[in-house]
Amino acid sequence: MPESQHIEYKKSFGKETIISLVSFANTSGGKVIVGVGDNGMVYGIKIGPETIQRFLNEIKMATYPQLLPKILVEDRDGKKVIVFEVSEYPVKPVSFKNRYYKRVHNSNHVLNLDEIIDLQQQSLSQSYDAYPQKQLVSELQLGLIDQFVSRVNDRGRFKLYDDVLTNLVKLQFVREGRPTLAAILLFGNHGNSIHKSVILF
Repeated sequence: MPESQHIEYKKSFGKETIISLVSFANTSGGKVIVGVGDNGMVYGIKIGPETIQRFLNEIKMATYPQLLPKILVEDRDGKKVIVFEVSEYPVKPVSFKNRYYKRVHNSNHVLNLDEIIDLQQQSLSQSYDAYPQKQLVSELQLGLIDQFVSRVNDRGRFKLYDDVLTNLVKLQFVREGRPTLAAILLFGNHGNSIHKSVILF
């Protein structure tokens, strides 16, 4: 798989790795795979007892707001590689040592002042729970959604008569085809403490 909007290869870990993670966080997320060359050739990387923690600390120290990527060690062609993965960050822009980057196709670009301001304004206008998640709409509990819709209709402020997906989109519980964090909290399968407050809406 070649480098792309969401994939970057690095032969070794360094500042360019962190810059790519920042670019992904400021755009739409992605993975940096360390131990693989730009041409896709697997070189592998030596991993000691403290390697992962050291890399994570370097990422945290060099970024603001601090990035905490998911980190996986994989075997490829009999060699170890490290996969760093970040999602689009809810509070943007993220910086690397006070410089800001975005992902364009398969490369990283420095943000200009207008782009930095635009990202800041987007973050201010959209709360954390409004960001789409990786889960599928089908993973939400239909019974809870039906109860919520019934409660909304009973209150009479507005009426929801469409199918489930259309209603979720109208209420901005689904964005870009994925449930938002708010939808996961309200209608996800993770217990009843939050759900009770939904029914009392």
